[in-house]
Amino acid sequence: MDYFFQMILSILGSWLDCIFPPLCEVCKERCHTRFFCADCWNICALVDPLHRCRHCFQEIEEGTLCRICQRDPWLPFPFAYVFESSAQAYRLCREGKEHPDAMTAFMVVQWEKLRWPIPDVVVPLPGARCFAKSFSSWLETSYAPVLSRCLDQWDCDVEALQEDQTLLLLGEKVSRSMLQGAIEALSEAFPKKIYVLSLLHDFPLFDAECSSSPVSDSLFRDLHRS
Repeated sequence: MDYFFQMILSILGSWLDCIFPPLCEVCKERCHTRFFCADCWNICALVDPLHRCRHCFQEIEEGTLCRICQRDPWLPFPFAYVFESSAQAYRLCREGKEHPDAMTAFMVVQWEKLRWPIPDVVVPLPGARCFAKSFSSWLETSYAPVLSRCLDQWDCDVEALQEDQTLLLLGEKVSRSMLQGAIEALSEAFPKKIYVLSLLHDFPLFDAECSSSPVSDSLFRDLHRS
C-alpha cells in the first residue's frame, strides 16, 4: 500500500511540475530542476582548488603553495571560498537564504574538494548560522555558535569548546576585520587548528595594506601548524 501511495504522489508531483513548473530561485524563470534553472546552475561553478594555494586560496600556476605562503604565510590558518563575489552567484546566495540546504550543498562539495579534515566543531561567523548548522548536520559533527559581536567587540563562549580541537569557521562573506576579530576571540579557547570557509570572496588577500599589516602576529602564530 505504501508503495502505491508513494507512486501516486510521485505521479501527482510530476503532473503538477508539468502544469505549474517551479520557478528558479534566482531568475524566477520556469525550470525543471530543483531550486535553479540550467543557466543559473552554470553560473554557480565552484572555484576550483586545483590551481589555488592550499593555504590562502590565492590563484597559482603550479605547486601547492603561493610564493608568499612558502616564505611567511599572511594568514595563520587555511582559508578558502566557494564562489567569486563578482559572479552572479552573489545574488543567488542572498536569495538562497530561503533554502539554506541548497547553499550548504555547495559548501560541502567545496569542502570535500579541499580535502580538509573533518572538524571537531563547526563555528558560524556572523550571518552564517543557517549555513553552519546545516553544514554540521551533513558532516555529522558538532555545531557551536560560540561567537558573538557587538559593533567591533567580539566575545567567545570558550566554555562551549575544548582545548586542542579542530575548528571550521563558516561565513557568508568573510572580511579581513571579521577574520581578525573572530580569531582573536577564539584564541582564548586554544584550538589545535582553524580552517575558514567562506561562501563568497570579499577581500584581496595580498595588496599594499595586507603586506604591511598581516592578520598574523605572535598570538596567531601558534595557530599556524602544518
